[in-house]
Amino acid sequence: MLYEFLISLALFFICFNLFTFLFPLTNNSIYNSLERVEEFIYSRTKYKTVLVGSGLIADLYKKGDLENSFNLNFPYYGSCTGIRIIALSNKIPNRLIIEINYIFKGFDEQLITKVFQHPWYQLKFLFPIILKKNNPFKLVKKIIKYFFKKTNEADTMTEEFDENSYNMFIHAYKKIPEPNKFECDIKQLEKDIKYLYSRGCEIIFVEIPTDKLISQTELFKYQREKIIKTFHKDIYKWIPTDLLHAYKTTDGIHLTRKSKEYFAIYLLNEIAKMTVVKPSNIVEI
Repeated sequence: MLYEFLISLALFFICFNLFTFLFPLTNNSIYNSLERVEEFIYSRTKYKTVLVGSGLIADLYKKGDLENSFNLNFPYYGSCTGIRIIALSNKIPNRLIIEINYIFKGFDEQLITKVFQHPWYQLKFLFPIILKKNNPFKLVKKIIKYFFKKTNEADTMTEEFDENSYNMFIHAYKKIPEPNKFECDIKQLEKDIKYLYSRGCEIIFVEIPTDKLISQTELFKYQREKIIKTFHKDIYKWIPTDLLHAYKTTDGIHLTRKSKEYFAIYLLNEIAKMTVVKPSNIVEI
């Protein structure tokens, strides 16, 4: 009896792994950071464009807006983590769009270690059944959730201005990041970006619009100056600030639905103006 059970289990593992290898499942709704990283690394797609940043850039991205693209966002961290993952995985896109708003949050070292120092890191390329998204129990749960999910949930969401969150952000961003840690993070970020640039990746920086008072807090001014100084505009590309539209937020940080739509269009138009230019010289790391 036990022998038959083990044989059945082995056959299931082999068949299900073969199925997911030949017909990889695409996770279109990824809410977990580890799933998002696995989707990027283990997908056999060579992405033309990758966006990195916090939840701010995730809100702007819609599948299909940019051909053959991937949004490697981390809501509680930001661009540093995404860029480090791209560099370590060596899965380098033609173009990288970097949101600078939350650079000061640094690297999610725990996630990076969990991904690249996992004993099954290489095995996951051959056995996709190990990937978190392919867990049979998780798939059943997703199927059930799909059929019972609420419809038009986004349409019922209110966008009333959250005064409490706004005041909290104003207070929190009066202080600059811890200087030593921030300098170390910027140096590592610079190293990673130089490496990607030397491999022919077009680098584009963008700052997502926020409330004017918040954008001029000590933290954001300090961060902006450091990043502009480190990543010169004569080497890397920057999306210019949109001075023709007054963007509105729900809390000083997150754009309203209409402002998201407007800025997404603006961002796509600015990207379209830029052509991919590979560096003429290899950057020394």
